[in-house]
Amino acid sequence: ISDNYWLGKNTPCLTYGLRGLAFFEVTVKCAEQDLHSGVLGGSVHEAMNDMVKLLSTLVESGTGKICIDGIMDDVRTVTKEEEDLYTDIDFDLEEFKHETRVKTVSDSLLKKDKMSLLMGRWRFPSLSIHGIVGADASKTCISAHCTGKFSIRLVPDQDPEKVKKVVTAHLEKEFAKVRSL
Repeated sequence: ISDNYWLGKNTPCLTYGLRGLAFFEVTVKCAEQDLHSGVLGGSVHEAMNDMVKLLSTLVESGTGKICIDGIMDDVRTVTKEEEDLYTDIDFDLEEFKHETRVKTVSDSLLKKDKMSLLMGRWRFPSLSIHGIVGADASKTCISAHCTGKFSIRLVPDQDPEKVKKVVTAHLEKEFAKVRSL
């Protein structure tokens, strides 16, 4: 008995490996306390604005491409033999849109063909942004600080310590551009 997914309604999936996980939290601080946006908005760095900018540098919207230099360095090159394994997989993109419940919202996927989509799910690393905490959206204040959370799904040959190093370097480089605390 397995609680894993199927490739479609008729084809079970035999899983022999899963991607690993590297989870990250990054905090931006702009003041010692929350500030009044009506009085100070437009005159100080805002942690939330800087966080949104910082998180937006991690992954390319519309493609899912990870934008961190060095993150793909240790990912194995796809071989012709490996590509051939995807040819006969019974998988339907339109059915997948329905199953993931994107069909009625955007009717769009990050990949346009079966092989690219399945490789994106199984073979390559992926980056997901999970949220930003530290702001009370019911108040109109400038939050003193906030924390962004994201993860990267790792594949064979990726060293978690190296991933941490390249992610940290990327965040430091991008954060220097916004010049807040």
